[in-house]
Amino acid sequence: MATPKYCNTTTDLTDSYAQIEEYASTRWPLKDFEVYSAGGSIYRTENAGRVEKLYEDGEALTSVSAIASVSAASKYYYDATNDILYVRASDSNDPDTHEMEKGFNWSVMKTRARDKAQDEVDGMLDARFPRPIPQARQYHATDYMYDIGLVKSCALLTCANILSSFGDFEAAAALRLQVNNPENENGLIDKYNKGSMRFSWEVTPDELGHYDIEAASANTGDGFIELYGKYGGSEDIDDPLVQWDLEDEVWLIEIDTAGATGTATFKWSRDNGTTFQATLQATSYEWIALGAGIKVRFWDRDGEFDDDDIWRAYMKIERREDIVQPSIIVLRG
Repeated sequence: MATPKYCNTTTDLTDSYAQIEEYASTRWPLKDFEVYSAGGSIYRTENAGRVEKLYEDGEALTSVSAIASVSAASKYYYDATNDILYVRASDSNDPDTHEMEKGFNWSVMKTRARDKAQDEVDGMLDARFPRPIPQARQYHATDYMYDIGLVKSCALLTCANILSSFGDFEAAAALRLQVNNPENENGLIDKYNKGSMRFSWEVTPDELGHYDIEAASANTGDGFIELYGKYGGSEDIDDPLVQWDLEDEVWLIEIDTAGATGTATFKWSRDNGTTFQATLQATSYEWIALGAGIKVRFWDRDGEFDDDDIWRAYMKIERREDIVQPSIIVLRG
């Protein structure tokens, strides 16, 4: 399966810069052709610049792969190594008697600009973020496999790269500042780096509990789990002091029906699998309360979980000495 891209080259671009498609029809005039072939029907011009498409009086000519193939009217060959354009006009006359214009493959240009933008985004993000950037934990539209801030950043830089290639440097710079603004640090990537905006897959400070999660080496599925909360929390205990009666435990979460999130089911144990609290529980992208202040959710990475995929969580209670001793009342007679 092809590696997903941070943004597409259609709606993501127009959402970020509505005028971007106006550049699709841009063409540049070509002149100063000279005779190349002895018969005088093939002409050439040097320093043409990259030619992906060639138009004569508004009509597209046919590209061929070698000079020898420019043997019929309305054909051209562009020698990219030496930057020389060879052409035979529709009437085999001097191309300067026509309006000759070069264009480009719009789809290819956008793809190149997007791929460059994706590399730029990776370079701007703080080194603490993993590479490749993980996909979003949840997305509501199939086009958005990454967090919207990342999609927007890539789209803005893609448009900026395209504008720069057309010489619109001021407009390109304005788009770049929406992504990375060294002076004010209020660009989208700046916000990710500062922590004022977070990716959905980031672990936030309040998600750091007293546990470690270990995936079994025998797991064959491509999904993973997340745990949230603080072990020993009192959300499911009437008396907050009861939480301190808990002991260190090894929890086990095991897939007992294979499938994607929502289809797969799981069972879980608080004694490393000796006994199970519940079985055949539905997986979900939403948090599922287990107990002792801990919740779990499942992410399948557009794949699935396999039977007997196992994760162990090593739960450690935070020790407290200042609340266990009640006040002593002395009665005197």
